Amino acid sequence: MKSTFEDFLNYSKATKRYEGNITAESILNFLNKDENIAKMILASESRLPAISFIVQDIENFISDLDDGGFSGKMHIRHCVRESIKVILIPYGYGKIEGKRNVPGKSKGDKFSIGDVYCLDRVPRMKLKYVIREIINKGLIYLTPLKPK
Repeated sequence: MKSTFEDFLNYSKATKRYEGNITAESILNFLNKDENIAKMILASESRLPAISFIVQDIENFISDLDDGGFSGKMHIRHCVRESIKVILIPYGYGKIEGKRNVPGKSKGDKFSIGDVYCLDRVPRMKLKYVIREIINKGLIYLTPLKPK
């Protein structure tokens, strides 16, 4: 079962403070779409920050939202970061220590660095949305790595 806003609130004391925050719930719901989850997993499998392939989508989504009681972009980034962490848990992904830069063309105004995740536990869920479909639809462009 996908992570819910209730899972998000119960994750930590830091996320509990978003209780009753409709904007935080909207952010989690947006990130929790199959297509976005698949992009986060694909980025993670490429050893990139999970937000790498969805930065522009996140920034566009957030720009259309009411500030929802967030005090500055720092709290919005925290909400997005914690949402991604909670969303990826059922798929078996956990955060690796440290942050990495989002690749050049993917960088946004609010998100230029992000957490990297790796498969570190047995997944409780498998994503029904096939990552290959995302590539075929042209939603993500991958260039093959050159052999060494």
